Amino acid sequence: MNSKTSSDHRIICVDMKSFYASCEAVMRGLDPLEAKLVVVGDINRNGSVVLASSPQMKKIYKIKTGNRLFEVKNIKDPDIIIAQARMGSYLQISQTIKEIFLNFVPPNSLHTYSVDESWLTLNGTEKLWGDSWETSRLIVAKIKEVTGCIAAVGIGKNKFQAKFCLDVYGKNLGIAECDYENFSSMFHHLPVKEMWGIGEGITIRLNRMNIFTVGELANANTESIKKEFGIVGIQLQKYACGIDESPVYYDEKNPPITAFGFYNECDSNENIKSVGRGITLLRNYSEKEDILLVIRELLEEVCIILRRKKLEGKNIQLSVGYSKTINKKGFSRQFTFKNFYSNDPIELIDKYVELFEKHYIEGAAVRTLRVAIGKLEQEVEEMTFDVTKNKRKALIKALDKINDKHGKGKIRIASSFSKASVTKDRLGKIGGHFKS
Repeated sequence: MNSKTSSDHRIICVDMKSFYASCEAVMRGLDPLEAKLVVVGDINRNGSVVLASSPQMKKIYKIKTGNRLFEVKNIKDPDIIIAQARMGSYLQISQTIKEIFLNFVPPNSLHTYSVDESWLTLNGTEKLWGDSWETSRLIVAKIKEVTGCIAAVGIGKNKFQAKFCLDVYGKNLGIAECDYENFSSMFHHLPVKEMWGIGEGITIRLNRMNIFTVGELANANTESIKKEFGIVGIQLQKYACGIDESPVYYDEKNPPITAFGFYNECDSNENIKSVGRGITLLRNYSEKEDILLVIRELLEEVCIILRRKKLEGKNIQLSVGYSKTINKKGFSRQFTFKNFYSNDPIELIDKYVELFEKHYIEGAAVRTLRVAIGKLEQEVEEMTFDVTKNKRKALIKALDKINDKHGKGKIRIASSFSKASVTKDRLGKIGGHFKS
């Protein structure tokens, strides 16, 4: 593949180091690089997940995102701070950082990838802020000055290069740069699993093709890659060559659909392929009745979102992850209805139950669940000759109005008051975590 045909831009990818932990440290008047601090979803539950840990916790005790609270409590160090997540406050700081970015680039040059990571297209800003290194230093310094948080930067000729450079080098060095000329020497020796977009499953399949490094993927037979992975494989091979043709500016009239496409927070449904909700349970669930209750509750959340966006779907997806206590990975299955779209959990739950019972290992302990609905279309407002269905639609609409007006969860199904329910715990949270 010829990198010379690829776009050549000035792109930086900015990541906030241990963002939630850094925010919490700063809010407590502590140095985020020196504090021994973890942020957890719920400090009152020993099984609660660690959402972020400070650099010192990672360095000294190897505590990272995904560890459990009891693992931190087992460490005998009185200097360790266990902090309750305050998502509302962290999001305010994230918004402040976004405003800092907009002092350096126009809105269509900013791609907010996540709460703590963004791409900035620097094309045309040289006379204002200098080259990419100078601009990066200014941005890092400004973020530190205003928020107290520490940023790392990857610099590249396209968005993938900037992202890969950040992940491999920038997070350790502070700022790092790559381009087409040095891309192979910087990345081709790395295992393919370290490349953005390649998970465990793709790694295994590539290894079966005797492809173990990024360089081997870059130089592999393109037809063989396409036969095995389709279009996704071609894109991954381009990335392995340092090529990324995704847009670097946001165009409302022609929004990109690539993996690195822009996401602007708005009410538009454009480019929404599916809506999903997942949960990591605070304890093992082994009773089938309890697991199905949580599936039902996640489905309720997904359907509420779809109704607010006036969307319906015909493809249902269920993912179940087993506890580490059993030597099984779990399963992910989907089903597509023919000429039937819905955003009503009553109409969809039976198929979810069928998927679950068909693939679930009886008695196995479940720790993660995810429900999603895809193949979406605009909701069709229509009355039918089915009186029961018409009444059901009217009831749902009334319940949605009440919950929208008086707050999420004011009216909910009776089973959500049972011990196994996760609904009460998720009410009033952002992304499943406490606001403040």
